[in-house]
Amino acid sequence: MDHAHRSRTAGEPAAPTDAVDIAAIRKALKHAGWLARYFRFQIKDAGRIPASGPALLVLNHGFLPVDAVLLGAALHDSHRRLPRALMDRLFSRMPVLRETLLAFGAVEGRPDLGEALLRQGNLVMVFPGGAKEAFKSTARRYRLMWDDRVGFARLAIRCGVPVVPVACIGIDDLYLVFNDGYEDGRRLFGIKSLPFPLAMGLGPLPFPVRLTSWVGEPILPGAPPEAADDPEAVAAFRDLVRNHMEALIEGGLRERRSLL
Repeated sequence: MDHAHRSRTAGEPAAPTDAVDIAAIRKALKHAGWLARYFRFQIKDAGRIPASGPALLVLNHGFLPVDAVLLGAALHDSHRRLPRALMDRLFSRMPVLRETLLAFGAVEGRPDLGEALLRQGNLVMVFPGGAKEAFKSTARRYRLMWDDRVGFARLAIRCGVPVVPVACIGIDDLYLVFNDGYEDGRRLFGIKSLPFPLAMGLGPLPFPVRLTSWVGEPILPGAPPEAADDPEAVAAFRDLVRNHMEALIEGGLRERRSLL
C-alpha cells in the first residue's frame, strides 16, 4: 500500500498529500465497473507498472479523462495501489470539479506536492499537456500538446524515479470537439485559463468508444538529482519521454480495429 496512506495522529491537520478519504475512494472505485464495461476498458502490458515504489505515470489528456479513473481502479485491483493525480491548475480553480478531484486523491499540480507524493512512495499520474491538450479539437486528436512543459521531467530527475508512459487509445474519440476550446476561450474572453469548448457526444454522454491504455517500458532519468536544475538535461528527458509516448500512440492506433 502506498506510504501516503498512513494514519495521522488525532488532531493533526491533514497535509495536502494526506487529505484523502481512502475508504470513500475504494467505495467509488467499486462503482467504476460499469464505466469499464461501457468503454470495454483494458490495459496492455500492465505488468510494466511497478508493483511497489514511486513512479510517474505520464498520460495523454482527453476531453473527458475517464481513463485515469479506470486505470486507477484497475491498479487498485491488480497492484493494490491507489495512484494519486496531479491536476492542472485550471481545474483546481473550478470549485465543484476541484472538490471532486480532491476527494479522489488528486492534488494541485505543484512541484512540491508531486515531490512529496513520490517521496512517500506513491504512483503519481501526470498529464503534461494539461488543459490545452484536454480541450483540443477533434482535428488534433492524439496530438501531444506539451509545448515547453518540463515539470514532470524535472520532478522525475529530482526524485530519481522512473517515468512510465501510458497512452490511452479511444480517449480522444469520446466526443466530437469542434474547436480548440482553450485557445478560443482566450480569444473570445481574453482570459488565458478559461476554455470554451464546443463538443457533442450522445447528448451529454460520451460515445461508447473502446478505451485501451497501452503501457510503455519504464524510463529512468539516467541523470543525477542535481541535473533537475539543468534546463538542457530536463528538456532532453522530456523529449525522450514524448518520443516514447508518440510511439505508443502510433502503435495503439495501428492495432485498433474499430472505434467500438
